Amino acid sequence: KFKYQEVVRKKSERAALNGYECPDCAAFYDNVVGQGEGANVFNRREFLACSRHRARDTPPQTPNDFWELSFADEQRKKMEEG
Repeated sequence: KFKYQEVVRKKSERAALNGYECPDCAAFYDNVVGQGEGANVFNRREFLACSRHRARDTPPQTPNDFWELSFADEQRKKMEEG
């Protein structure tokens, strides 16, 4: 079986897919469920059940510097200044 992002258009089929969390959602869950007042009411599994991120397989995470579009010498310059 190949892992790829397929498009699922029907609402009922999409609801049957597994929810997964991106790094931003994980940070949100940690703040709301892990230590806030929501810790007494919600659990992480409930958040994943209603997650907007759904797929048959969790996609690979984007590398941290993937969207850094400047050239190597510009990056080095930024590092030296900062």
